[in-house]
Amino acid sequence: MNHVVVVQLHDLKSEMQSRGLMKRAVSILIRVLFTGLILGIGFISFWAWMYSRDLPNLNTLEGLKFRAGSPQPLHWSVPSSTNAIFDSKPVPLENIAPLALSAIVSSEDRRFYDHAGFDLVGLGRSLFETALGHQQGGSTITAQLVRSTILKPQKNLKRKVQELWLSNKLEQRLSKAEILTGYINTVYWGAQLYGIRAAAKAYFAKSPETLTLAESIYLAALLPAPNTRYQNFQMVRDHDFKSRLERLVQDRRITKQVAHQAWLEPLQPKGWHVHYDAQGRLISAVFIDPTNSLKPSKTR
Repeated sequence: MNHVVVVQLHDLKSEMQSRGLMKRAVSILIRVLFTGLILGIGFISFWAWMYSRDLPNLNTLEGLKFRAGSPQPLHWSVPSSTNAIFDSKPVPLENIAPLALSAIVSSEDRRFYDHAGFDLVGLGRSLFETALGHQQGGSTITAQLVRSTILKPQKNLKRKVQELWLSNKLEQRLSKAEILTGYINTVYWGAQLYGIRAAAKAYFAKSPETLTLAESIYLAALLPAPNTRYQNFQMVRDHDFKSRLERLVQDRRITKQVAHQAWLEPLQPKGWHVHYDAQGRLISAVFIDPTNSLKPSKTR
């Protein structure tokens, strides 16, 4: 009997020691994680402070508060190292076909109206799509506007941190409509074409307000790499066109019937001679003037 009691006491003592070791281990682990968290926050804060010391002045972008009655010039806001050509009278959003705006926002920054300058969900989706072999950028429209106007054309960690920081600050200063107006009038569409007026005129000889859905989808599909994509109509048509229409349907911007009608439209960008079958499938696409197809708009 005494032997049984001694064994039980020994087992109880061992169990208590095990619990004590477990508690100490958990306590140490919590302290290590907490210390790591504090050090991580401190490290990030330090580098954010280092990179933000020589930030461009956001006041430079105050001119992007466009108004239909008093448009502001844009050429001053572009880095001097570029040869950007902008219209001196930016196109207000109300003078752009609504479906053109939907196509561009859906393609470039699907969560534009939900984020505060940077989009972690969009970035994660971009990495996933890239892993599947679908090219998709991770920058928001706000970040693209900052990058193309007040940041130097460099690709490094410092510029990326500055881009995210300035994008968030710009969202606090301007409305979504003002940011979109600035973006749509400064984004690069290839062949020294900047802004939707120059692009609509060069590719389709139209004004932005008369663009069809099919034409808008094509312009949106060019944006990730306009010069390269313009010269490969078959790739844009076969791989990018339908996926962008499907995205608009998923976002409830258009119906399946409207998407199908856009697919059937016999799209003919300037410089291309294209034939389709009755189902909208590409039969042939001939680059008829590869040396001098597009002319940049030089209106000031």
